[in-house]
Amino acid sequence: MTSRSTDTMLTTARVVALAMALGAVLLWVVAWFIVGREGSGMARTAFLGPRAALELYGLAAAGGLLGALALRGRAVRAGREARRSGEEGPWAAAARVQGGLLVAWALLEGPGVLAGVFYLLFGYRRIVLLAVPVLAIGFVLTFPRREWFEGR
Repeated sequence: MTSRSTDTMLTTARVVALAMALGAVLLWVVAWFIVGREGSGMARTAFLGPRAALELYGLAAAGGLLGALALRGRAVRAGREARRSGEEGPWAAAARVQGGLLVAWALLEGPGVLAGVFYLLFGYRRIVLLAVPVLAIGFVLTFPRREWFEGR
């Protein structure tokens, strides 16, 4: 693959990854402004207690993180195999990597948004405090690297 096409695919993937992570972070910031110092959420009744919300978020976060890491590995392997076989063009190999990473990022973004919704509804700050490292670790481990797009 030429350096220019690698750069294009890599730049696109990095912009999309940052945009997806930023979506959850912006929801956290907006929720923080709405909930304010009093710490009470928008829900009139807390039909979901802090422990249940935390457990639900934990399941979503664990599933999302493990799924994202599995998809990252599968996408990188598919890109390498497509590159080695040479049956498809170089863009196809990079597109396989990029497509797999998009789904991985969606699996990471979902629990981040869920944490923001729980904070907005119920005022449970601990969930967001747990979501920050989960989202950061997930996106660091799946952030696009040049060697993935070059099939190395």
